[in-house]
Amino acid sequence: MTTTNEGPTTMKEEKEEEEELIRTESKRRNSEFMPRRSIWKGSFFDAFLLRMQKKRDLLLNRKIWSRRSSISPEFVDCSVRIYNGKTPVRCKITEGKVGHKFGEFASTRKRRPSRTNIGPGRKKGKK
Repeated sequence: MTTTNEGPTTMKEEKEEEEELIRTESKRRNSEFMPRRSIWKGSFFDAFLLRMQKKRDLLLNRKIWSRRSSISPEFVDCSVRIYNGKTPVRCKITEGKVGHKFGEFASTRKRRPSRTNIGPGRKKGKK
């Protein structure tokens, strides 16, 4: 039995506090970004992005060709244009995008709408 400033605590109370601490720690760990790359390698950045990070005014509405570079916390609240192979796509960087790659937010494929019209010779309904 341990005594503290609040008063004596029992083993049951200590165990409950420990379980609560474990639950909050696991929630915090799951909410943070889990690295997909070896820790010893670190995140990948192209050299010009490192120069742009130092001068924040260069980041605003800047074209980025490096789809393979990771998004760092310095890019938060900046609007960048990420090249998708044809045209740059505007992307607003938020806290949720930190740790991901730039290329994840600029699709290189064309979106095809679902076909709703029915061609000649085909009828709607049962055969």
